[in-house]
Amino acid sequence: MEKFGYILCSCCSSGDYLYIHSALFTNIIECVQNAVRQHLDDSKKVVYFKILSNCEIVQFIHKEPNEDLFGYCQLHRRDPQERFQVFASNKTLFPNLLDCILTARETEADVPDCPRYQLQFGYFKIMLADEFVESLHIL
Repeated sequence: MEKFGYILCSCCSSGDYLYIHSALFTNIIECVQNAVRQHLDDSKKVVYFKILSNCEIVQFIHKEPNEDLFGYCQLHRRDPQERFQVFASNKTLFPNLLDCILTARETEADVPDCPRYQLQFGYFKIMLADEFVESLHIL
């Protein structure tokens, strides 16, 4: 399953983001290559994220708060051969995963012509610099 993506933030923004790329990637290299091709101006910052597995979600719910930031998106694909499409109307980052999950539960479906039961929620963690560099070297 695809598990990497990126968001665009304003350089001076602390808890919100401007844009989430509409598809996920199977590896971080593809994700970075796509982001680099965007030719962004200096007022925007690319921030990479990883979709959390169920085990990681449980782990982060019980972890003490630190510098981690979390977000959520709605994932949908009509064909198993396609990449997941990413939709996010709430462009907020949360300092803890539980608040993120509680907000997601109250969210309406963002995908046009798609019933909520066909959507999956993806919870993501913003990758810190060390995690990002480590991911670049994992095959």
